[in-house]
Amino acid sequence: MQNAESTMQMLKEWQSAIEKTEAHIILIGELFGSDSDSPIVNHLDEMIGTLTRYVAKAVGDGSEWLSWYSHENGMGDAGMEVVLFGGDRLPVKSLEDLVRCLDSDRVQGIVEDMECGVAHG
Repeated sequence: MQNAESTMQMLKEWQSAIEKTEAHIILIGELFGSDSDSPIVNHLDEMIGTLTRYVAKAVGDGSEWLSWYSHENGMGDAGMEVVLFGGDRLPVKSLEDLVRCLDSDRVQGIVEDMECGVAHG
């Protein structure tokens, strides 16, 4: 994993790129009546996935936390929680919170998944 400052900078740029691309997907839909299965939307979704995988690798995310943060947790808007070993809960609402998840040795699982018996990490 990179140092904390470069990791945070990379994550900020990743989040910005994803949010801009998603805004363009919405605009394309509004302008052209394009649905989520159109070739251009599929291509943009693939680009988001590729970017996420490369950034995840660069910051040492071996447990798909970036993907979880962007998709399931809505870039922190959902405020989903993880459980740290020791039982403390951590709401993941920001990139700073996400960085704490990248240290998978500290995270036992996602609260919602643990309540359903599913492990993460």
